[in-house]
Amino acid sequence: MATDELTAAFLKTPAMLEHVKNIDAVQNAEDWREETVGVEVAKPLLAMLEHEERAEAAEQGRAPTPVAKILALIIDNVLQEELHWHVVQPMHFARYRRLWNRHCDEHGAPARKIPEPGQETEPAPDGPF
Repeated sequence: MATDELTAAFLKTPAMLEHVKNIDAVQNAEDWREETVGVEVAKPLLAMLEHEERAEAAEQGRAPTPVAKILALIIDNVLQEELHWHVVQPMHFARYRRLWNRHCDEHGAPARKIPEPGQETEPAPDGPF
């Protein structure tokens, strides 16, 4: 089975239909207001963050940004990057590689499987994206 046929069949699986629906909902959401959540952070890491922010603020001649704002920005950046990978390359995530590899096995195309990072393998075959 050619990669494009395998990919077309994969995109019709319930998991990938759900994935596309979820990512479309995120991308097209009208309400991007922030919501307050609580996160636990180790005290030494908070102290490091606060120290670096105080030093950076002093160097720039401004008041330090509150650590809660810095953490919110860090989390937002991580989630924005995750959204990016879900859009452009779901196989970046182990779950989708496992789904693809299982799909390849089910369709008699084990040579099209995507190895896990660090696995010894021959040159990588074309993936679905």
